[in-house]
Amino acid sequence: MARQFAERFGADEPGEADTHSSAALAHIHAGRLDLALRSYREALALTPHDWKLLGEAAQFLTQQMLRPREALELARQAISLNPHFSPFLWNTLGNCHFVLGDIEGADRAYRRARTIDGSDAQTHLNLAFTEAAFGRLEDALRSIADGLAADLEGRYATALLSKQQEVLA
Repeated sequence: MARQFAERFGADEPGEADTHSSAALAHIHAGRLDLALRSYREALALTPHDWKLLGEAAQFLTQQMLRPREALELARQAISLNPHFSPFLWNTLGNCHFVLGDIEGADRAYRRARTIDGSDAQTHLNLAFTEAAFGRLEDALRSIADGLAADLEGRYATALLSKQQEVLA
């Protein structure tokens, strides 16, 4: 049993992987996306079972690199490692589906994120997008209201209010 654990988790080197992950974020903020991609690849080579790192890399591939098919695979891998804890992973998976035009797949992922944490503002924002896409405008407005109530730091307020204006129009 100890050998199996070591094979599955022991080869990871989080110290060096953390350095690469931090470098990736610094590269993103500086607009050096190719270097960020390289840093994520190096980090994942060291810690291939780090669900959080897999999710961050998937989010990066979807949002900055516009490569949602590759991101989808990373998000699925992250969720296979941690399907019950992180709404972030399910939101990332949903975003991959959304960008690929699979609104139903996105909606399923966002709903799963909501079952994990019903007070996650990003989840409510994402659900507002799928609900609006399906023409469920009252549900979209409810999701926006729930998102605003949950967004205690105001991180998503601008996006939520913008989506509200779009839905009301």
